[in-house]
Amino acid sequence: MPKKTFLSMYGPRKCKICKGNIEIVNGYRDGHNAEPIVKGRCCDACNSSIVIGARLYDLFKNNGGK
Repeated sequence: MPKKTFLSMYGPRKCKICKGNIEIVNGYRDGHNAEPIVKGRCCDACNSSIVIGARLYDLFKNNGGK
């Protein structure tokens, strides 16, 4: 009987934004925090292109652009 691996038991996680698979990096499979866009986790691409921009927007909006 083949040994079960972590991935074969649980499968890849899905990005809450684009619904694609979240890549496993150095054994870490949970990706990034997707807030303030959605609750849950997101992939590297969505984090870079969507989430970080939304966080910066919120930061400057809430601090009056200072």
